[in-house]
Amino acid sequence: MEQIVVGVFENRSDVEQAKKALVDGGFSSSVIDVHAEDTSRPSAASVAEDRQESGIVRFFRSLFGNEKHRDTATLYGEAVRRGHCVLTVHVTQPQEADRAQEIMEDAGAIDVDARSAQWDNQGGLTGARSLTTDTDTRRSNVASPSNEGATAGSQTTIPVVEEELRVGKRTVNRGGVRVFARMSDKPVEETVQLRQEKATVERRPANRPATEADLATFKDGAIEVRETVEEAVVDKRARVVEEVVVGKETTQREEKIRDSVRHTDVQVDRVDNQRTAADTTMNSRDDFSDDDDADYRAHWQANYAKSGGRYEDYAPAYGYGSELRSSGRYEGRSWDDVEPDARRDWESRYPDSAWERFKESVRHGWERLTGSAGARAPRTDRPGRRPTA
Repeated sequence: MEQIVVGVFENRSDVEQAKKALVDGGFSSSVIDVHAEDTSRPSAASVAEDRQESGIVRFFRSLFGNEKHRDTATLYGEAVRRGHCVLTVHVTQPQEADRAQEIMEDAGAIDVDARSAQWDNQGGLTGARSLTTDTDTRRSNVASPSNEGATAGSQTTIPVVEEELRVGKRTVNRGGVRVFARMSDKPVEETVQLRQEKATVERRPANRPATEADLATFKDGAIEVRETVEEAVVDKRARVVEEVVVGKETTQREEKIRDSVRHTDVQVDRVDNQRTAADTTMNSRDDFSDDDDADYRAHWQANYAKSGGRYEDYAPAYGYGSELRSSGRYEGRSWDDVEPDARRDWESRYPDSAWERFKESVRHGWERLTGSAGARAPRTDRPGRRPTA
């Protein structure tokens, strides 16, 4: 039984490459046909013919052979009318059909059903409208530049952004071909031996005495000899000699996706303040007595050591509290009364050092001096240093 393998290609160049691949694969060029639009035909005549039934559609209907494939013939005719090229291969063996199908798929045969759906969306098979390709858009979690470094009070927020790789999957049509079966006449011949019988009459001269047997036949009578002939009798019976199973085989494969994602790396460098004459004088650990220094260090160890800060960062705050108490401005007042003024003074002197971080160190310096009768007033002959934020 003859089979027709049909493939649709984007343009003439693709179909010629597919034809060459088929010839290289062992198919004779005599069984390969290329069908493309006749661009030499006047456009007015082309439009008039499309309104009825184009010659290429009639060709495909005669090719497929019956009314069952009428819509299919129209579909392939429309593909040619829209500038695509159709390649047909006539084969007699299922193995050849499979091989032709594989070659055409590798050569870039398109999925004509998917294209027909696009044509339908554009207004039917007889219309021609431009295609619009939707572009997928992804949302990005990366903050815009205007949001980076947003300031709230004296604090600066740097967003740490990290891209996340998300891998999904989608089904993509890779095109395909159709396999059609139709009945065709194939001349055959067989050789058969036929027998024929023919009656013969021979007269032979004789001269002998008559015998008893001769005398017995010496009377009226007749002898009849029948002639026979054999004729060829033709009988045709349909037998199933092979089955063609059309289906799809599904396989699984793993694919590693390699890409890169961006991440915000924040580097924090400590900036040491330079001592200048304009800096407000502040006590440092050099101004403390050994007893004061030991007391302040014990307070720091109990309250701040676990948070990762250094004692040297808090020592100026202890000295500031001691300075407040020894100045005499707040004589006889409690810490709760003094704290609002102390905070304003602190924030004006050290705007980069948060009051809430050093408040308890300042208070301890205040109370240390209050509770020590022999405590000495801080030295003011050396320039102080700022607390480290």
